[in-house]
Amino acid sequence: MLFFALSFVFIFAGQSWFQVSMFPNQDTVSLQEFDGYTAYVWLAPLLLVCLAVLAVSLLTTGRIRRITLFIGFLSCGLTFFLSVTSVLTKDLSGVSRQLEAATGIAVSHGVDGVEVQTQPYVFMSLVLLVFLTIGFFWAAILSNRWLPQQGKVARQGAKSSITSVSKSSSNDSIGLWDQQR
Repeated sequence: MLFFALSFVFIFAGQSWFQVSMFPNQDTVSLQEFDGYTAYVWLAPLLLVCLAVLAVSLLTTGRIRRITLFIGFLSCGLTFFLSVTSVLTKDLSGVSRQLEAATGIAVSHGVDGVEVQTQPYVFMSLVLLVFLTIGFFWAAILSNRWLPQQGKVARQGAKSSITSVSKSSSNDSIGLWDQQR
């Protein structure tokens, strides 16, 4: 479930998050659209950390799995927090050169008449990031219950098979031959 949600966040982050428009002579002119990866350079590395944590948690057990899932919780939480604060303030400082090229006006001088519209993919990504944050936290809390029960069953099954082998091996011809050596 976490893998599918993370996959959709990767897909939605590559879609248009912001549309920059100007209104010359009461006409709407769309200047440029920016996806999440272009607008925020920290988005891809943090999502890759979440993906790496998910992969490592599938390959590990015990405390290591729990620690990696908590790292996933922290990285998804940080990604959500940074995304929300950046989207609410419509911080497009990462694409100031592209905005300058599109408008012909330096952003540091103040761009008048430019409107930044937030696209729906931003909100879908934020909802999935909340789901991922909760999912990683839930998995980290419950992961200690998964393996010990399975481990106890496996160890009990191994002990019973060893005792049954040792009992049966003394009665057959190979077991008797081993005892004589």
